Amino acid sequence: MPQYTEWNPEECSKIVRRDALLEEHIVEQHIDSIKEKGRTFSLYYFVKDQTYENPKKPTVLFAAGGPGQMVLASSGDNFLDMLGYRVVYFHLRGTGFSQPSKDTRFDKFLRTDYVVKDIEAIRKDFLGKRPWAAVIGHSYGAVVAQCYAHEFPDRVEKVVL
Repeated sequence: MPQYTEWNPEECSKIVRRDALLEEHIVEQHIDSIKEKGRTFSLYYFVKDQTYENPKKPTVLFAAGGPGQMVLASSGDNFLDMLGYRVVYFHLRGTGFSQPSKDTRFDKFLRTDYVVKDIEAIRKDFLGKRPWAAVIGHSYGAVVAQCYAHEFPDRVEKVVL
């Protein structure tokens, strides 16, 4: 059987840091403890904080389209990059820097219900007990946002589709 390689989180971070031009308001994270039936996934997300470190300003999550649309920190078309908001962007399992092994046995873990669990893992990692001010979904991300709000109604204040 051929050997399959996985994304190395450090390699991914170097790429994003170069693309982001080392902007100070970008925080990159990897969650390496996402486990499903004995498989471990590295989940990548980044935060654009344009609240000037004001903890009272809202934190929202953006769920991209696709499935498979990848948002980069340096992209000029991240329409949620707004002053006064802390925006969390993430790469869905199987896209961008959230790549599992290329082995097709991992494909069964690339479903919307797992994406919902991933969003909750990001919330816990970044916000702790606080809820999202909003989960904003574009295209397929609108489905993800609705599924998340249905599964965790007390963890999101608003859903924007």
